[in-house]
This record gives sequence, C-alpha cells and structure tokens, in this order.
Amino acid sequence: MSGGPAAGRMEDGRLEQFIRCPGCFFSGGNCQESEPWRESARTASDRIIREFYGIDASRRTADIILERLELYLIGPEESGLVMEDYLRMKKNLAKYLILALFQEEYTDPPLFLFETLSVQVEELDLELVMHLHVGEWANGSYTLKRYYLDEDWCVVKAYLQLSLVFAYKAFGRLPGQIEAYNLLTGEAYRIRPKADDLPASMDFLRLTDTLMREHKRSRIMLA
Repeated sequence: MSGGPAAGRMEDGRLEQFIRCPGCFFSGGNCQESEPWRESARTASDRIIREFYGIDASRRTADIILERLELYLIGPEESGLVMEDYLRMKKNLAKYLILALFQEEYTDPPLFLFETLSVQVEELDLELVMHLHVGEWANGSYTLKRYYLDEDWCVVKAYLQLSLVFAYKAFGRLPGQIEAYNLLTGEAYRIRPKADDLPASMDFLRLTDTLMREHKRSRIMLA
C-alpha cells in the first residue's frame, strides 16, 4: 500500500467476538470459555477438513471423516455436556461435515487451506486480517469457504461482509461465491458478490471499526 501502514487493524476472530458479545470483547473475556465441547469440536473439524483436502480425491470417503472424528473429538466426560446432548452434537457434526465436504467434487488442490493472510485497505485506513479456511478455483473463478459452529446469523453476516472486501483487495477481483457452513445445524449461507455490493460492505466495516475503537478511546480518557 503506497500510503504507509494502516492506522487500524481488524482481525476476523476479533470481529466475530465483537459481534457475538461486545461485553466480552471490551472486557477481554470469552463467553464460550466454559464450553470445552465447542473448542474440541472446532479443533477436530478444522483438523478433519485440513486432512480431507490433503487426501487424493479418489480416496476420500465418509468413513475417513467418521474415523478422524472418533480420534479427535473429546469424550463425553470431558465435554461438559450430558450424554444425550453430547451424542446429538457428535452425530450432527459428523453428518454435516460429510454433507459439506462432499457437496461438490473438486479434484484440484485448493488455492489455500487454513492460511492467515492480511491486506491493507486505503479507503478504510485498515489492515484486514483473515484466517481463510478453504479457497477453491473452478470455472474461471474462485470460491471462499468457511466452516462454523456458531448459530448467530449476525456473526456469519459479518464474515460475509469482511470476506467480500478482503477478497477484492487481496486478490484483485471478487470471488464467484462466498460460502459459510454451520457444522452443527447444516445451515449453509452462499452469496455471489457483485461490484455493487462493495460500498455497503465497506460502510459496514467502517462503522464496525468505529464502534470497536470507541470503547477503547473512552477507557483511555477515563484512566
């Protein structure tokens, strides 16, 4: 970026925390610290997805996903869930991992797989940092995919807005599609962004950045 380093920085994880629970964001806490099953499910699913894409397409099977889940997911005793809820969570996670990963067959390696990238956006005076799950190329365009264990639509919407601006600035063109999958409910969100969508997404990030910084400024003034 020709104008020097950006004045601010917005990371996707911090944005998600702010949207989910502003109180936790400002206090430095985490509303989900007491949910070991969620952290285990997230870690297990990320690892399974990463390993799935590392297997030759002709050898990918649902059984591989089920076997990996047995290996990586904590047991019911450590999960913090009663047995009935644990089994339901595990069943849903297995089901929706399989459905999400086998919905389309891509034989080429992904463009990127669980990589963290950053880009500076002059219009916002912000550095955007994203932990990109999966990027795939097909039919002359690319698709961004992200996998969630979150039922908060606002969190997913914020991700879609951030991804649109980030992708355009980082790769010089909009993705053909941005997808977000909820691995606990099976819900899938897909958008096909257009150039006309950029201004609204820019405005969303500008407003959100202002709100995220405002509390910090007020605390400094009161100190």
